[in-house]
Amino acid sequence: MRYYETMYIVSPSFETDRLNKVIDMLNEEFQKKKVKVINHYVWGKKRLAYPIQDHRYGNYIIIHFENEEQNFLVNFGMLLKLNESVMRYQTVLLDKKPDVIEQSDIIAEDDVLEADQATEEKDGNTEPSNYDSAPSLEENAQKKTEEDDAISDQPDQLKG
Repeated sequence: MRYYETMYIVSPSFETDRLNKVIDMLNEEFQKKKVKVINHYVWGKKRLAYPIQDHRYGNYIIIHFENEEQNFLVNFGMLLKLNESVMRYQTVLLDKKPDVIEQSDIIAEDDVLEADQATEEKDGNTEPSNYDSAPSLEENAQKKTEEDDAISDQPDQLKG
C-alpha cells in the first residue's frame, strides 16, 4: 500500500461552511474511487510566500490517504487543477503510514500558537519582518548605479 499527503490551498475568504463543502466534495471523490482517507483537516489560514490570484493568505488543507492505483493520482491532480476553489496543491509520497490526527490535537496546537503570538505582541518582542524591510531589486540597482557613479567621479590616481 502506498501512502500520500496532499496539501492544497483555497481562498482565504472562504468561511467554514464553504471549506467544509470543498472537503466533502473531495471525500466523496475518494469514496467513489475506493481510496482510504486517513486524515483530512484544515491546517489553518497562513501567509503565502508570494501572492496567488491577488491573495496574500490562504487556507491550507491537508489530506493523508492510501492508494495503490497510479491512475488515481493523475485523475486527482486533474480534479484539483480544474476546481476553481483550489489555488495550489502538492501531492507527495510518504515513506510510512501517517498517524491519525484527532481534531482536538489540531485545535490545541492552534491555541498554543495563538497564545505565543499574543504573548509576543503583549511583551513587544515581535521582530520586524525582513521581507517587508528588504530593499527591492530596483533599490539595489539604484544603489549600485550611485556607487559606480561615485567611483567614476574620483581622480584616476585614487582608482587603483
